[in-house]
Amino acid sequence: MHKATMRKLIMCKLIAILSLISLTSLAAWAQAAPAKKTPAAKPPATTSAGPTAVIDTAAGKMTCKLFPDKAPLGVGQRRDRYCI
Repeated sequence: MHKATMRKLIMCKLIAILSLISLTSLAAWAQAAPAKKTPAAKPPATTSAGPTAVIDTAAGKMTCKLFPDKAPLGVGQRRDRYCI
């Protein structure tokens, strides 16, 4: 092949690659930013007459109602171990 033909082929490939990179970058830049999520409103906590357990996690606190009539041993162990 002639030197001029080789140079033309390399130039065409370079232009194609640069065009592809430019279009990809433009498409990524043109995307809209994701909408900010607002946290859902939490319902007010209700107080229960029975014993409850409060579990503190990284996601927040959970309050669980314990049923001593359904699981007396489990509730008794939790109350003995974790209640102040």
